[in-house]
Amino acid sequence: MATPSLQTFITDSSQVLNLGSISAVRSVVAVALANANTGTPLNPNLTTQQLWNEFYQVVTEPKSNIESFIANQMMKFLFSPPAPGGAGANTQVIFNDMGVLAGDAGLVYNKTTDALTVTGLVTAGSATISGDLTVDTNVLKVNTTTNRVGINTTTPDQNLDITGSGNPLSADGTCSIKLKNTVSGRPGLIGLDNTENFLFWNVGNSVAETIKFLTGGGSGSEQYRITHGGVFNWYDGSGNGRMTLNSTGLGIGDSPASGEKLTVLGSIYLKTANKLKLDNASNNFGASIHNIGASAQAALAFTLGATQAMTLDASGNLLVGVTSASNQERLNLTSAVSLYVARVFNTASSGGNYGIAIRYSNAAPNNGSNEFLACSDSAASRAFIYSNGGIANYQANDSNLSDARTKTDIKPLISYWNKIKALELVTFKYKDQTHSDDNIGLIAQQVESVAPEFVSNDGFGETPADGVPLKTIYSTDLYHAAIKALQEAMTRIEVLESKLA
Repeated sequence: MATPSLQTFITDSSQVLNLGSISAVRSVVAVALANANTGTPLNPNLTTQQLWNEFYQVVTEPKSNIESFIANQMMKFLFSPPAPGGAGANTQVIFNDMGVLAGDAGLVYNKTTDALTVTGLVTAGSATISGDLTVDTNVLKVNTTTNRVGINTTTPDQNLDITGSGNPLSADGTCSIKLKNTVSGRPGLIGLDNTENFLFWNVGNSVAETIKFLTGGGSGSEQYRITHGGVFNWYDGSGNGRMTLNSTGLGIGDSPASGEKLTVLGSIYLKTANKLKLDNASNNFGASIHNIGASAQAALAFTLGATQAMTLDASGNLLVGVTSASNQERLNLTSAVSLYVARVFNTASSGGNYGIAIRYSNAAPNNGSNEFLACSDSAASRAFIYSNGGIANYQANDSNLSDARTKTDIKPLISYWNKIKALELVTFKYKDQTHSDDNIGLIAQQVESVAPEFVSNDGFGETPADGVPLKTIYSTDLYHAAIKALQEAMTRIEVLESKLA
């Protein structure tokens, strides 16, 4: 059955309602049409039965309310699109579109799933969402069950989970956080690159760009920074530098010194089993190393590989080749090689050249029992230099270098008959000797008056207060001169013997 025309509907309404005239009904309808888009046809989707059912519901109202009810109900079923019962009425939200009830496919409510779908822009003063929030499948996911937020993931496994396949170093940046200062326009990125390197990136191009770490309230106190040039600085929170690492080296308490890999202002404290390695191949700098342990085991050990090559024990004993002193010695040099255990070189090319000095600084034993030097092997003692200057050894073993290959200008010795005869042998005691025995010998000044070639004025030990060095005698030369005099005496004896024969 065809839908009745508007004229038929109005005529039938006048008859049934028994209004004053058709013009009265028409005027009511005209008002509705004027407000609702004049000329809009009846809804073609309504059947005659549906239309009359709506109409009879209206006419059951009291006559005094009929006109207003007709005007109201006209808006429900006369105009399109869509009206109640028409196409889209189960899903599209109906709204007043400039006086006409209308719907939009971009604004759909699914009663079955209790879901509202909006394909356009939604503007709200505020919003409260009690359930999960999903934006474009996985652009943003708020999971109210786990109280987690996901970006580019629907299953966040942390409070905030940002997932992506992009590289923050590229234009993509899908797995990073971008921070931007709108005043300077300089951005910074925090994220993972495509090889899972964790990045803090100040994207600015100025050499002054840094990454700073601050703590505390207000404007914060700077604790650490990384500069654009790759310099790392640590601070004490008051602007004072604690440590700096740059292309030169590491400075602790001060800036790295030029050419040095480590500069430390203050002491270095090594605790427990920590080790310190000092290696300077080009400059002669010293180091003070202090092991603060109080026990006898608190030693400094220097190792080569697994071998403890040198030890400074808690008593201050320096041990090389061994790890403990054998007889309270301050220095122990032990070696198993078939070469010298120790060698002393003085490489000065001019001035006073000296070797080893052995002194008793707080005592003067001056005897034949305290030793300056003791020489022994595994079988017996071989030689000593005592504190009184005496030399004790196996006398028959004494030897002096006398090879002709070491000598030049070799000439026969002149007669020493008169000079040897003029020497005055005396007995004497040294002023500091500790025994009462007389000594037999010569006085250097007397020998010098007879044969000055036997006396040295280069000095011996400390020079006395008068400023004149102590004199010494070349005993070996004097010994050989005495042999010359003996040879002369033997010749004279032999001449006399031949005359008496």
